[in-house]
Amino acid sequence: MKQFRKITFLFFLSFCLITGMSGASVMAHNNGDNSPQHSVYNITCKYFPSQGKMTVRAHPLKHVTAWQGYKNDTVYWTPVLYKWSHHKQKYYKHQQPDRPLAYAYVNKFGIKHPAAKHSGWYDYSNHNNYSYKSFHNLPHGHYKVAHVAKWKSTGHSHTTWSSNTCSFLNN
Repeated sequence: MKQFRKITFLFFLSFCLITGMSGASVMAHNNGDNSPQHSVYNITCKYFPSQGKMTVRAHPLKHVTAWQGYKNDTVYWTPVLYKWSHHKQKYYKHQQPDRPLAYAYVNKFGIKHPAAKHSGWYDYSNHNNYSYKSFHNLPHGHYKVAHVAKWKSTGHSHTTWSSNTCSFLNN
């Protein structure tokens, strides 16, 4: 019975975190380093009680524009997963920094390019549509994602943290 209450509590906690934080995303902003405006989606969290493992899902940038002075541009996206460890964020898992997961064609208004097949994100390796990156089989802990955007036109990179965290506690 005690185990059932613990699992029920974890489901409730996960549901509250997902429901409370998934509706709000970080607003588009200028980042102080003159990088183009961009915004990110919240990360999503899923707990699998039968396995005692978690999944964190990160989505590419919600909104991103071309660098000022460029009509069209390409933006590359790499998510970096961090785990809270002893009072600090610690790198956990990510793609190769020089191998982004996805890219999008952008103009001064956002994700759109006249030569693109569609407006959206493409998988960097096979050029198909791209929706999200899942980090699977994570141990208990607190997780956050750093979204690294890099503009092709200038080579400039900027990191934006997810506005929410995924917390999976081992009680």
